[in-house]
Amino acid sequence: MDKKIMLAYFSAAGHTRRIAQALADKLAIDCIEIKPVIPYSPSDLDWYDPNSRTFREMQNEKIKPAMQPIRADLSSFDILFLGFPVWWYTYPRIVGVFLDLLNLKGKIIVPFATSDGSDITSCARNLEKNYHEAIIHPGRILSGNLNRELLNEWLSDLGLSF
Repeated sequence: MDKKIMLAYFSAAGHTRRIAQALADKLAIDCIEIKPVIPYSPSDLDWYDPNSRTFREMQNEKIKPAMQPIRADLSSFDILFLGFPVWWYTYPRIVGVFLDLLNLKGKIIVPFATSDGSDITSCARNLEKNYHEAIIHPGRILSGNLNRELLNEWLSDLGLSF
């Protein structure tokens, strides 16, 4: 591949982490984890509880969860594979905190997400709205196995192969 690829992900419960690491292994690229300063507990992730941390974060766009420092070069990439769980039909606020650190002008963002039922369409739309200087790929919901055919199809959409 002649384009520089970066993979970053946020995983609250471990599902997205497994997919991100498998994708990074298949593409032979490094994987950057977006970690909150205070990890999310099971009660923080209860989207039915209006007092839970995720409920409050996702209902108030002004809340910016604190993120642990990233110790990697975030400046010289062409394509960013961006993984996250779908929360309230979009990406978690901490993913936005991470993206706000980057110069996204002309960069391609390829979202991938884990979800028990939501699709990724509104996530990609929200990324386009909030990061209009980047080129947002439609992305995919990923779960289970990342087979070679799926990856080849996905990467060929980006003009890449492995």
